[in-house]
Amino acid sequence: TNQEFVAKVSLLKHYSNVPRKETLITFIKIFDQLNQLQLINLIKNSLHLFIDPDFAVREEFGKLLELINEHHPDIIIANLNNIMLYLINGITHILRDIKLHTGKFLLIILSNKLITIEKILMINNKFFLNLLNGILDIIGIDRNIKSTSKNSNLIDKQNLKLNNSAMS
Repeated sequence: TNQEFVAKVSLLKHYSNVPRKETLITFIKIFDQLNQLQLINLIKNSLHLFIDPDFAVREEFGKLLELINEHHPDIIIANLNNIMLYLINGITHILRDIKLHTGKFLLIILSNKLITIEKILMINNKFFLNLLNGILDIIGIDRNIKSTSKNSNLIDKQNLKLNNSAMS
């Protein structure tokens, strides 16, 4: 019922990692029984799990995200702005394992058949640049590249553009 659903969704914010993980597993098991409105409510109330401190919770959230992305890609598109905010939050997080896990989430989102880089740039090109900064940090590429050009930063933060000469 709807009351049971709302009660289960509230467990996604439980202080303990066990109820959060078990709730995600339950939602994965009953995924086919959830209607679109419930899925929208579920995604909106679970975005904080992008940066959950528990690895197992993030793993289960990734599985749920994959299911939603595969069967209802339009829900991901409808929430793309908030999803991008949490991705940025995760990719710039202080804990390295959360940063790395955010890379997995990013791959799930980018596998959405309705999403293109252009669509992400249309939402807000600052998101894209923050994502690029985070990805470069994760893979260990220094954003300050020695170059003959005046502006040797890979990303021009003032104009929020890629520096093509430094990039090449």
